[in-house]
Amino acid sequence: IDEIKKYLSRQSQIKIYIPESEESPRLYKKDKKGKETGFLVRYFKDFGTTIGADIVFERSKTFENYDINPFILSINGDVLTYKNSYILNPYIELELYIFNKKENGYKYGMMLDKNEKIAVVEGGIIEKYLIYKGLEKFIVRYKTFEEVLQSVEEGKTDILIGTLQHFNYGIKKYGINDLKVAGSTRDHFSLSFGVPKNDKELFILLNAFNRDLFYELEPEKEIFINGKLQMTKDYKMSILILILSIIVFYILYRHLKNVRKTNEKLRKLTVGLVATLEDANTFNDEDTGVHIERVNKYSMILAKELKLEKRVVDIIGLYASLHDIGKIGIEDKILKKPGNLTDKEFEIMKKHAEIGYNLIKNLEIDPIVENMIRYHHEKWDGSGYNKGLKGEEIPIEARIVALADVYDALRQKRAYKDGFSHEKAMEIIKNESGKHFDPKLVDIFIEHNKEFKLIFYESLVL
Repeated sequence: IDEIKKYLSRQSQIKIYIPESEESPRLYKKDKKGKETGFLVRYFKDFGTTIGADIVFERSKTFENYDINPFILSINGDVLTYKNSYILNPYIELELYIFNKKENGYKYGMMLDKNEKIAVVEGGIIEKYLIYKGLEKFIVRYKTFEEVLQSVEEGKTDILIGTLQHFNYGIKKYGINDLKVAGSTRDHFSLSFGVPKNDKELFILLNAFNRDLFYELEPEKEIFINGKLQMTKDYKMSILILILSIIVFYILYRHLKNVRKTNEKLRKLTVGLVATLEDANTFNDEDTGVHIERVNKYSMILAKELKLEKRVVDIIGLYASLHDIGKIGIEDKILKKPGNLTDKEFEIMKKHAEIGYNLIKNLEIDPIVENMIRYHHEKWDGSGYNKGLKGEEIPIEARIVALADVYDALRQKRAYKDGFSHEKAMEIIKNESGKHFDPKLVDIFIEHNKEFKLIFYESLVL
């Protein structure tokens, strides 16, 4: 306690390292008036208030001579560099997405052509990630994120990597209009706080603030506690620690309460948005409402059986119903035509996937939703539309919705056709394995076909 007390008395300022590149505006940025905002500002201001120290944020090329580095990068659990730092548990986990020009295709993971170029901010987090992945030969470095965006838009480079939030922030700030989400890297990306190993007291305080005391000091914990923290012998310091704990608890409680409220509001807004879009879509067709409900349920079965991440399964279950939202832009005389469409009419009908994508892309909904809307008419053998993707080039969420949508369309009675029996629909889908549909999904469908049949039946009688 004496050492902690002395540390608190002499540590009047805590310097926080911020990279020179604007790669993390959600974490730290300055507004037009120069005011500092972002998660790190709010977090460390609270921490500084708790320990009685001023917090100073400074941009720099290196972490040297700083008290805390909030940008310790981990990829799939592997911490990159920073061996001379105590490292706390990750405070944020992000997905890295791939972005390219609108007319270019979907990218499956980090499968790159030998001549492709990736634009990055020099010295930034994404550059470190790509070097870690062994992709340094593909890198083209720029000084600012604006230059990165412009290089891809102008065709000087092919793709850029980043978070969805940073991408949206950049294209709005710099007026970039010709880029889109093209896929996911499939890697888990996280950031942690790091404290130099010569500043053990600060690490202990920061860890206590995170309610994870002595996370990486286990080998030294007993010596440190028994030798230095004679808390029961110093009742004044015990009171100080108690007060400190109460303050920390209050700050955490307030923060978590605000997070819960915000998440609940976002959830309700999302559900309301989906319901509104679904209602708009039902104006096209008297049976669309139950059709999209069934497609949601079919898609959930397929996604769960594929063992996709829970977050992905939840998104598919909530948003698969929007796959045909673009049909609100197709004329009724084509949409409800009793009979086969002419070639010209079919070309118009095919536009609904792109219409739907354009309706949804500016809402900042997860790219998984955009993929379901835009690519659910692509086929496994490459003969689908709009982009002619094939095999695993097609996002898995779009492959899922494609099968669910076709099964339900086969079962439905329409103005231009009678509905097929479950057995006939099953036979057609089975025959399209490896042609229209992902063979793995067809196998899952066959195994769970009775559940599909029950969902369709229940929608007719309930």
